[in-house]
Amino acid sequence: MTPQQSTLASDNLSREYFERALRVSPGGVHSPVRAFKGVGGTPIFFRSAQGGTMTSVDGLEYIDFCQSFGPLMLGHRDPEIAAAVEEAIATAWSFGACEPYSLELAEWITSRLPWVEMLRFVSSGTEAVMSAFACGPRRDWTQPDS
Repeated sequence: MTPQQSTLASDNLSREYFERALRVSPGGVHSPVRAFKGVGGTPIFFRSAQGGTMTSVDGLEYIDFCQSFGPLMLGHRDPEIAAAVEEAIATAWSFGACEPYSLELAEWITSRLPWVEMLRFVSSGTEAVMSAFACGPRRDWTQPDS
């Protein structure tokens, strides 16, 4: 039996979840990036992850080459990161208001990257787009001689 056949033969729970997901989510997934229509097959549903591996709901282990497309560059559930997160959430989860922590991070970034003069942290793609529209494009960026 090939690894592909082995996976196909033992992904029953992922298939069951996918059938359920098709009833409540377009394409059965929460992101067009995860859609399988173009490549065929059934999305794999995962139950846990550690370091560079993920375990499916069917108990199969996979190497995670995506690492959540960047945010997990240190891997899943790194112990040092977990400890820092636990320390931070003991104070608050999210302020949605001004607080010193993001100010300190902004100062740290702007002091080390000279081309970053100012920055704004946002909580959603909507806020990011609103911020981008608020600060540009200005005419002096698009028409420097005017």
